[in-house]
Order: sequence, then C-alpha cells, then structure tokens
Amino acid sequence: FDRVVSNPPFALKVRQEELERDAHNRFKYGLASRSADFAFIQHMIASLKPKGVMAVATTHGVLFRSGREGEIRQRILEDDLIEAVIGLPSSMFYGTAISTVILVINKSKPPERIGKVLFINAEKEFEKDGNRNVLQPENIIRIVSAYQEYSEIERYSAIATLDEIQANSFNLNIARYADSSPFAGLINQFGDSFEKQTLKDLSDEINSVSRGKNFEDKPNAVYISRVGHKVTDCLKQLEGKHDRYFQVVLKECALSAYVAQFLGTSVGQHSLSLLVAGTAIQSLSKSELPECTIALPDLDTQSNIVDTHGKLASLKEAINEIDRELSLNPKGLAEFRKQLDSMLEVVGQLSEADHIRSLIRQDESKTIEFKETFSHDLRKNEKASYIEEASLKTVVAFLNSDGGTLLVGVSDDNKVKGVDFEIKKYHKDNPDKFLLHFKNLLRSKIGEAFYPLVSYDLVEVDGQRVLLVTCKASDRPCFMDDKVFFVRTNPATDKLEGTKQYEYIQTRFGS
Repeated sequence: FDRVVSNPPFALKVRQEELERDAHNRFKYGLASRSADFAFIQHMIASLKPKGVMAVATTHGVLFRSGREGEIRQRILEDDLIEAVIGLPSSMFYGTAISTVILVINKSKPPERIGKVLFINAEKEFEKDGNRNVLQPENIIRIVSAYQEYSEIERYSAIATLDEIQANSFNLNIARYADSSPFAGLINQFGDSFEKQTLKDLSDEINSVSRGKNFEDKPNAVYISRVGHKVTDCLKQLEGKHDRYFQVVLKECALSAYVAQFLGTSVGQHSLSLLVAGTAIQSLSKSELPECTIALPDLDTQSNIVDTHGKLASLKEAINEIDRELSLNPKGLAEFRKQLDSMLEVVGQLSEADHIRSLIRQDESKTIEFKETFSHDLRKNEKASYIEEASLKTVVAFLNSDGGTLLVGVSDDNKVKGVDFEIKKYHKDNPDKFLLHFKNLLRSKIGEAFYPLVSYDLVEVDGQRVLLVTCKASDRPCFMDDKVFFVRTNPATDKLEGTKQYEYIQTRFGS
C-alpha cells in the first residue's frame, strides 16, 4: 500500500508459535514475546510499498519496553524507518484511560529527515468532554503543522538524531526529548538545584518476588506498588503481600527517604502514571519502571528535604493533639492563640509562594497564563499599552470562560522574572502605585461591575515579586472596552466576533 493508517487493539496477547509459522515473512525484525503491538506494526511495515508511509496509534510501551521488543525497536530504528513519534493525551479512546502515541513510519524519508526522528509531545493538547479528552481543531492543526514543518518548539517538539537515540539505548520515551510534563516546569524553576534522572540511572537493582515470597530487607531501598502508586522506604510498612510491590535498591547518590517522598508528590505520581499499562486495572510493570523520572538534588539538599518533611509530620501530629485537647482543656487558650496566629502568618507567606510555584509547574493551560511583564516591551525596551492590554485580554477571557489565574512576572519557559524592575522604573519603586495602576486599568478597560470576580496581589517568589491575578467565571458576558469579546482556549486567548460570538454567548450565558 501507499498509505496505511491503523488503530490496532492495545497490548493484545500474541502466540509466538503463530508468528513463527508466518508464510509472508512479515516479522523480519523479530518476534514479540508477549504483546502483539510490534506484530501489528511489522505487519503494516511489510504491507507498505517502497515509498509508503504509515501512521499507527499504539501504546507508549512500544517506545521503551526492553527485551525482545527493545531489539525489534532498535532494528526498525537502524533501518531509519521512524519519521515521527507523536504523544497524545490520555483517555482519548473509549474503554481505556492510558496514554497513546502515533508512530509515523516512512520507507522513503525526505533527504533532510534521514537519520532523524521528530518527537511531538501533545499530551496537553485537549479539551475535556466528560471522562474523555478530545483533540480540538486547533490542537490538531498544531500537531500537523509541527510534523509537516518538522520543526522544534520548546517543550512541545524536538528532533533527535539516531546517534542521540542510540546513546539513550534506543529508548523513544517522548519526555526524554520533548518534555511538557510537570518536570519541565520544575527543572526550569530550579534548574541549578535538580538533575533529571530515571530509576534506571539511580538504581542498582529492581526486584520483584513471586506470590508467597517476601523481599530481603536491603538498605537504601524504596518499595513501589504495582497498582495505586503507593511508595514507601520502609519494608515493614508494605500493605498486603510483597508480590504486589517492586523493590528498588538505590545507588549512593539517591536517598531512599527522598525518592519515596518525591514519588509521593503530584509530580512523582505523574511520572509513575505515564508508565502504567492495562485498561480496567492499570499496573506498573518491571520493564517500564526503570523509565520513571526523578528530579534529584544533591545529597545535602535531599537530606534537608527529608528532615523538613519529618518536622512537618511532627508539627501535623502536634496540631492534631492540640485540636483533640483544646475543647477539654481551655487553660492557656489566649497564649496558644497568640502563638497560632504567628505560625499562621509564617505558613501563609510560605504557602502563597509555594502555590505560585505549583501553578508554574502545571504550565500554561486553559486556566493558567504567564506574562513576563505587565507594561514593559522587552524587545523595544520601553513601556507599551499593548503589553498591558495582553494581560487584560486574558482577564476578560477568564471571566468569559471557566475562570483562571494570570501570573505576571513569569516567562514562557516557566522562570520567575518578577515585576520589580517595572515597579521601580514606572511607579517610583512603590508597589502600591503599581497595584493602583492595575486597578485603574481594570476599571477603564473591563468595568467596576466585574471587580468582585477579580482578585490581585503581589506575592514574593524566590526574591522576586509576581503579580497574582485570580479570576472567577462570570455569569454575564464581559467585553473589553465595552466592545471586544475574548474567551479562553487551551492554552490561548481567542477573540470571538460575529456568529461565533453570538453563538458562544447564547450557549454560555443564555442571553
């Protein structure tokens, strides 16, 4: 065939003896030991003409599983057949929530693409529709454009040479090349403090036991459940039978307590979730677990993080004890309230900054937007009203959509730049004047009627002040300058006019 497009069953079991008896010589790259994924892929490759092109939707496991599948993948790469690897959102297909990938295989690559593979990370390119994630037209256009132009876009697409892929043991895990995950935001925020490592890099052993057997208690080990992503560094804390866990014995560069704590965070849980297989019950496999990504600081920082977590746990327990005793023993209540107010003030300051860091790690989306400056044109090095209007358009779009958060003083590459230089340059180094200027623009451009839906303040993050603007969804249409209507898509602000505007307002606001 000139073209093959297919979505074969995911992770279907295959009988190796049937492949061995194949009369059509379709499986020249090797025989898969358990999954039919590469059997389907090789069948399609064999069915292509010498200049044929194919696109197949399959599971992420084909990108990094080892053993016989790893050997098949290596041989296909050595024949330079893979032109692009496109990662799609999870929960796109009925009956499964697992993430999927499109492999584009070209038997006759254009000269400029020979010896290269394009990676497109489109896992965030979707809109929610009930329990499913659906690609919207703009998402599809972005994917297709990146493929057709074979272009590199930061945190979205990247081109790797076969030599680079060989250096990664022929692993095609998309996040190794084009990372749009929370890790990218984390590394961008604290790039000097963290290294991006995999469990394969950090471990001496990854062990499992058969039913009825128990792990040997080894130092510096973590235990990760096959289902549910539970993680602990204490063998005695394993819930249930040991055969439901993996034991990862770490090298000296990683502390088991830190790794366990990290994998328990939202970022760590995300890393584990990328590896799961199955439909009804999603579980980790021993072959995929080594690809789990860890953000690793130096040993001193790891130790300090572990110590701080321990103190927080003690503090939580002390607060719970006080809570239990307070109603029964009110003596010393006044002194306790005084100390509690002081603690809450400190915790509140910390939590605001941490909340912003968490938003930055989530990256821009339908409900999160970053602007590096509020008034300053970095290219022209001058104040510009259209720069201010860009932020105000986002506020209007949030009001007309599902609400959202605007962070001014954060760059597109997720780094905190702050607005301090603007405060100094344009507002006589007076934060209150900066906030008053923002309020006046809200009044003149958006209107006082929407004040209750917009809250804003300056929050210090890593020594820089960031303007945090939080918007609630409005129950009536909001127009910038009483005439221009914006809505929020993923992750952009769109202007609606004419019929599109009328239909949107009728559907959302009913008027």
